[in-house]
Amino acid sequence: MPVEDALVALGAVTEDQAGAVMAEELGLPYIFPQADAVDRDLVRRFPAATLRRLRAVPLVSHDGCVRVAASSPLDAGARRELEALGGGPVALSLASPRRIDALLNELAPGGPPGAKDLEAVTLLYGHVARAIQAGAAEVRLEPDDGAVVVRYRLGAHLAERARLPLSSLLALAARARALDGEAAAFRLPPRGRSVGVNVSVLPTRTGESIRIAFSPLTPLRLTARQHQRLRRIAARRRGLVVITAPEPARLAYVILRMADPVRRSIVTVERRALEPERAFRQVEAGDAFDAALSAALAYRPDVLFAAEPPERPSLVRALAHAAEGALVVAASPDVKADILITVDGADVSIRER
Repeated sequence: MPVEDALVALGAVTEDQAGAVMAEELGLPYIFPQADAVDRDLVRRFPAATLRRLRAVPLVSHDGCVRVAASSPLDAGARRELEALGGGPVALSLASPRRIDALLNELAPGGPPGAKDLEAVTLLYGHVARAIQAGAAEVRLEPDDGAVVVRYRLGAHLAERARLPLSSLLALAARARALDGEAAAFRLPPRGRSVGVNVSVLPTRTGESIRIAFSPLTPLRLTARQHQRLRRIAARRRGLVVITAPEPARLAYVILRMADPVRRSIVTVERRALEPERAFRQVEAGDAFDAALSAALAYRPDVLFAAEPPERPSLVRALAHAAEGALVVAASPDVKADILITVDGADVSIRER
């Protein structure tokens, strides 16, 4: 633990006191950022997940330079990521972690999450987990008779399991939309069974109706020869590998783990990370995939995984250029691949150019 963190933990100094000393040693300004002094349009250019991961807030842009408040000095890779997102150089100021977190919460769409919203998230995840454990095919949350009725589909029968306050419906619907497509997000004991998640939220006369359907993820069938070929692919120092599959991240992670993450820099760009992986730098894009991909390329990784096709031709070209000096694994970009891997159900086919 750094000395300044230990002193704060012991109560010997405050966060602001420790931060001000660190800033003075580094020759950086120490500030107390306020939401009313922040350019919110500028903040919206940065993925929220990236700002929370870096614990940083872009404040204003002046003459092409973005002034950023951060809770600690940023390494070169983090600076390049912010410069790529902001479109110019970054001028750094330090602020306490508590103030940065509070500011990020205040700047979040809709403001900081309230107790009711957090309770709704807990309820939703709890029902999803229990439904999967019970073998249900889906969960339905529907407004009825002044409440949100929760039902599990078990076989052909919809069984009522709970009634939640009607006031929680908006928060439940918002979190349910964020779950859509989070395959492999739920890994349950005793055997770590994983499922894919498909969400639909439909308007009704009494409010939004939420349907969360589950589908088992079929284990990939890889032969011993295919394992060997994937290891050879993972060992390549450059080239473009395209994966055509409903869930390309599942196979991509197999390749990335074979790519020697101890000695090579590996970066993934996904709407949400398939699963936490300490050996990779995981950039969560949310709805700003192109911006996150630009930021990931700024790290100059040895191996890059782009989970979705980029929308802009410039980024398609950037991926192709990156493949000249790195191994790039991507999901169907419109560029000519050195290796094409197709996943059909549990079957995998590998074609090399």
